[in-house]
Amino acid sequence: MIVERQTFSGGSSKRGALLVALLATSLLGATQAGADDPQQPVAGQRKGFLVVVHVPIADGASRRVQRAVDRWLSIQPEDAGRPVVVCEFRPAPKGVVSPGSFGAAFDLATFLTSPSMSRLQTVAYVPGVVTGHAVLAVMACEQIIMTEAAVLGGTSDRDQAVMSTHRSAYREIAARRRTIPVPVALGMLDPELRVFRLRMLDGGIRYALGDDLEGLRPQAASEEEVIPRGETGRFEGRELREPFGFISHVVSDPKDLAIRLRLPPGSLHQDPSLGGGWRGIVLDVQGRIVSGQVNQLLRGMRDHLADDRNNLVCFRIRSAGGDPTATLRLATEIAALDPGRVRSVAYVDGEARSLAALVAVACDDLVIQQQTVLGGPGDPHVGLAALDELRPVIKQLARQKNRDWSLWAGLVDHRLEVARYSRPETGEVRFMCADEWAGIDDSESWKRGDVLTLRKGIDAPKAAELGLARHVVSGFEEVSERYAFEEPLQVVQPPWISEELERLAASPWFARTMIFIAFFAIISEASAPGLGIAGFVSGTCFLLFFWAQFFNGNAGWLEVMLFAAGLLCLAVELLVIPGFGVFGVGGGLMLVASLLLASQTFVIPRNPYQLAQLPGSLSTVITGVGGGLVAIFLFARYFEAVPWLSRMILRPQTAAEAELQSIRESLVDWDFLLGQQGLTTTPLTPSGKARFGDHLVQVTTESGAISSSQPITVVDVQGNRVTVEARPADISVPEVFRDSE
Repeated sequence: MIVERQTFSGGSSKRGALLVALLATSLLGATQAGADDPQQPVAGQRKGFLVVVHVPIADGASRRVQRAVDRWLSIQPEDAGRPVVVCEFRPAPKGVVSPGSFGAAFDLATFLTSPSMSRLQTVAYVPGVVTGHAVLAVMACEQIIMTEAAVLGGTSDRDQAVMSTHRSAYREIAARRRTIPVPVALGMLDPELRVFRLRMLDGGIRYALGDDLEGLRPQAASEEEVIPRGETGRFEGRELREPFGFISHVVSDPKDLAIRLRLPPGSLHQDPSLGGGWRGIVLDVQGRIVSGQVNQLLRGMRDHLADDRNNLVCFRIRSAGGDPTATLRLATEIAALDPGRVRSVAYVDGEARSLAALVAVACDDLVIQQQTVLGGPGDPHVGLAALDELRPVIKQLARQKNRDWSLWAGLVDHRLEVARYSRPETGEVRFMCADEWAGIDDSESWKRGDVLTLRKGIDAPKAAELGLARHVVSGFEEVSERYAFEEPLQVVQPPWISEELERLAASPWFARTMIFIAFFAIISEASAPGLGIAGFVSGTCFLLFFWAQFFNGNAGWLEVMLFAAGLLCLAVELLVIPGFGVFGVGGGLMLVASLLLASQTFVIPRNPYQLAQLPGSLSTVITGVGGGLVAIFLFARYFEAVPWLSRMILRPQTAAEAELQSIRESLVDWDFLLGQQGLTTTPLTPSGKARFGDHLVQVTTESGAISSSQPITVVDVQGNRVTVEARPADISVPEVFRDSE
């Protein structure tokens, strides 16, 4: 697939806090059903397509509708049956001023009644007010469906003269389709005509112009004027259904429309380009969905759609979940896009688990890679209370996209039991839970079938079978083939420096390498006096490790505080309290816990996905710490001979070096007292003082306490430490010592 890159300023952040949502527009056929291509339609399943026709109908509308229909037909299999094309007549967008014309409306009506459209079932859907010559295009469809309060008929310009050409066109189209009787169609055009409703003697109903009334009265049981002279026919949806019966159904919304046409809810897709070229961008939704990332995505989307020529946004998703509030905001913004103005496409590569699945299904189309998992447990774990809060939000979003909500909720809520319901007389299939089934009007006509297995998520073929995925592809390049992009899609990305930093932070090897170097350097620093380069390197690596985990949405201030407290406890143990006790063990555990928690978004695994991620988090810490210790061992054992590296190693002292250090550290040399005799001047318990000639010396005994004025002998001298023992009492003390007393 050809793509171009487009950059914008702005950082990507992390974290957020509450809910979720939404859908994937799927083309209902995409199912495997035993076929090699999982996108072949299920047997008996109808295909539908939606074309928006803005009223008043402007020049060129017929060409645009024809291009859109031809493009859609070109991708349909030959054996797809008779697909449904719904023409939705809606007011032109604000700011678009078009007077409309009879010629444009007649051209569109001619196309809709042409032999080339015989392969399709044409349906006019009127949810609002359609007046003027747009009525002609509505009558050109085989079937008309309206909302209850919608209005059809009446002229928008009473001063415009009604020409014979106009009358001929209305007469021709009405006679060809027979949805609205010719007299009523003419009464909607010409205010000079009177139109009557006659109940015939044989029980039938006929409509006649005032000029034809006299000839029909003998055959009529009663008559009623439905369009008086001076007015053009103007009817609400409820009137056209009952009592006139001109329209086939009165519906409440597009979801109800699809159901009435025996199409899966949400299966009516429209082409915002109206057969023209796609102008789109690609926005990447990678990793855990957090508030900063959502801000960046929405900013890129809005900047793109500020240009009215742009009509497609593609979200490339690979995510295990996200912050509920941030994920809900993203899904809601996507679902709120006007499908008549822009097509939103989700391409899921590998996984869209947990709440990320709602972002995928919120798009108009879901394109899924063959090895992808959609829904099921993810990260972070969504608690039961949060799931209860999500339920009404999912319902609202599903209504916004005209879809059944049970499948969406089942992708994130493992408690929900979703079953297959079918209507035997029509062959329709829907997937609902018991609550949704009980809420539909004709629930008794739907037969419950097998329960779906959604607890662990669904694979690509299953997503296509359930109508969630429109296409199953082998890679992103195939998306361009499916949509026939004429222009390359622009990939919206931050500046290259931010992009490289994001890629670096997301790499598992980066976190392991930072821990490895950090422990390597800190142990090297402990082997040398003072604080040097190794200490600085260690601190920098720990800082980069926590930055990467903050960036990925894994770490928070809890992990940082645990790490700081662990370092403080170790410092207290090493510098203040002798030995290695509670502070040392506790500090070490806090360090390990902080690094482990910073490598994942959960404390205790609470679902299968988190359990599968735990070994990776453990390996990050074990590899870093273990690798650092092994490196230091090798450093001390084999690198001693390397001149520069040897300076980083603190080697043990030799015997000669230890003796020389002892001499240098001595304050006085008492070696000459070795073997001499003297008298204690204080009790030795075991230390005290003794006199040897003119020298009063601090001495220590190792043979028990010795009282004062007792004879002693020096038995050992180590620097300024003099060790003595008691001298037998029968040995006389030298006279010099007695005199000194």
